[in-house]
Amino acid sequence: MLKAYCAHVNVNGIRRTKDDYIQEQITTIFSSNTFESLLVNAEQLRTRLAQLGCFREVMVVIDKTRGYNKEKYFQIEFFVFYLFRFKS
Repeated sequence: MLKAYCAHVNVNGIRRTKDDYIQEQITTIFSSNTFESLLVNAEQLRTRLAQLGCFREVMVVIDKTRGYNKEKYFQIEFFVFYLFRFKS
């Protein structure tokens, strides 16, 4: 198995959701120690964020982390897009 660790998580597009809630959800990704578990944990977090019902779309990108000498560290970026608000 390929060893892999999460070095950074960025969530882009958060405006109205509390940071505390997002940070609480992210903690499981840092327990990953193989590339497979990193993928599974990232997909589970993407699913949990999508199930909140406040996002129209949640996308995830996994990339090698810059600045680390070892190739087993990855950066995970989530891109969230809110549902449109209804105006009266």
